[in-house]
Amino acid sequence: MHKVIFKHWQTGERLEVVGRIDPQLNHPSSDRLVVTKPDGTFEDIIKTTVIEQTELSTS
Repeated sequence: MHKVIFKHWQTGERLEVVGRIDPQLNHPSSDRLVVTKPDGTFEDIIKTTVIEQTELSTS
């Protein structure tokens, strides 16, 4: 699981999402980061808006 803190692309509001970053959904050359949230929905984040990305411990 990862926690990603980012700014909303229009408002600049600081947002946070926790979920899984699946390599099959995230291509290195893409300008987007796709996070699969625990409820199965997706968060599509513009990479340039990411403030912080942290891997959460599974213990």
